[in-house]
Amino acid sequence: MMRIGLIGANTNEKDYLGLYLGKVLSMEHKVLLVTRQQNLMGDLEDYEYNETFRIMSHRPDLVEVDYLIMDEVELDRDNYDYIFFITGPNQSEVTYNETIFCKEILEKDCVIYHNILVDSKINGKYLNNRFKIDSKKIHVLERPLNEWDLMMEIENNYDLTIRMRHMSKDYQKLILKMIQHSTGNKDKAIKKWLKKARRCK
Repeated sequence: MMRIGLIGANTNEKDYLGLYLGKVLSMEHKVLLVTRQQNLMGDLEDYEYNETFRIMSHRPDLVEVDYLIMDEVELDRDNYDYIFFITGPNQSEVTYNETIFCKEILEKDCVIYHNILVDSKINGKYLNNRFKIDSKKIHVLERPLNEWDLMMEIENNYDLTIRMRHMSKDYQKLILKMIQHSTGNKDKAIKKWLKKARRCK
């Protein structure tokens, strides 16, 4: 079982990143996502999205899956095989994550900046400086703000689903890179799972 940690302040964007990642992996594997994202689950503690993708509000004592994804705020390295530190550009989010990121990120980890405005002063370079990250040593992934992704998120919130049909190329690339780095799977296989996930409801 591969244990993947998504670390950072709780935000809707971070929640959905976990949901999309879990859905793509579930196209070929059995996946459990532990998250506080309660909108989709309808306040249930245990929700079966499909036969291979289960979402829970807490980690059960017995886990029999291929991938365990944990959407967490705090960090306990013993719980994970691979860690993604995730933040957006909002001041409150950056300030909260600063206390975690600056002291906890190691060279083997990966950092994700989502909803980045490339031409804004709050871009990847600014966040690297804020979090004291050397992008030559630590792998950094960026996802620019995209209106299609925002629309997709709003529709999914309304319909209580995880549709990915309108997902931007940047978002697809981010998920592909996340799976590459954490699992070592080949591009061809991941692209096949992505294509299948985008077609599924």
